[in-house]
Amino acid sequence: MHPQLPHRADHVGSLLRPEALRQARLQYKNNSLDLVSLREIENNAIKSLVQAQIQTGLKAITDGEARRDYWHLDFLCGLHGISLKASEGMAFKGVSEIPPTAVVEDKIQYQPHPMLAHYRFLHAQVP
Repeated sequence: MHPQLPHRADHVGSLLRPEALRQARLQYKNNSLDLVSLREIENNAIKSLVQAQIQTGLKAITDGEARRDYWHLDFLCGLHGISLKASEGMAFKGVSEIPPTAVVEDKIQYQPHPMLAHYRFLHAQVP
């Protein structure tokens, strides 16, 4: 049983990525790690993140966005007709990467979305 805190708080779902996952995502972007290996590292990170949340006593469990770069952009580019293009602009302070821009290139249509599989994996990790 966890002590009653003097306040109530919710988390939005984003968690800091473990260093091994950050490095794996960089390696994948640089073509020095294959997708199967990246998924295995993501799966292990998600399992650890889920256990940490459960041990903390959280009732709402998230995968921490371990499989995503930018939630909204990753969601959008999972739809047919939308792609990501390199963007010009300013990066956040302390970050060198500039987020891409979503571009509508065709009629937007549903296709089996990869985030459904992400959810199924997360759901299987939570008792």
